[in-house]
Amino acid sequence: MEIYQKVIATLRSLSHYYQTAHWVSKGSQYYGDHLLFQRLYDATNVDIDVVGEKAMGITKSDASVSLKENIAIMSKILNNMEDNSFSSALKLEKAFVKLCDDQAKNALEHSEGVKNMFAGLADKHEGHCYLLQQRVNV
Repeated sequence: MEIYQKVIATLRSLSHYYQTAHWVSKGSQYYGDHLLFQRLYDATNVDIDVVGEKAMGITKSDASVSLKENIAIMSKILNNMEDNSFSSALKLEKAFVKLCDDQAKNALEHSEGVKNMFAGLADKHEGHCYLLQQRVNV
């Protein structure tokens, strides 16, 4: 259950971060940043639902999606991020990809469907890393 809590909390942290960055985008790159962050939080919100539903289906326990636990983990994650920093978001995305890759390779703990879910999340968020890296390099 702990892995689902961590994955959901990380995704929720990314979503909240991206949505806030979407709202406060400004400067010469405003429009592109505004659209980038919208794209990222929209995609991440879909992932939150997929993981939450999978967690409930597999664990049969509300604890796997505990709001209280999620908020505690999110608080730790978000407190370590800089406001409106592409490099901070990129760092968290890379850590998330590693977390998902590690879970996708963990044959003992997961079914093929769960491993595929984690592999798909890693693949999708590698794309997010690419987009953020392009913006960090501007």
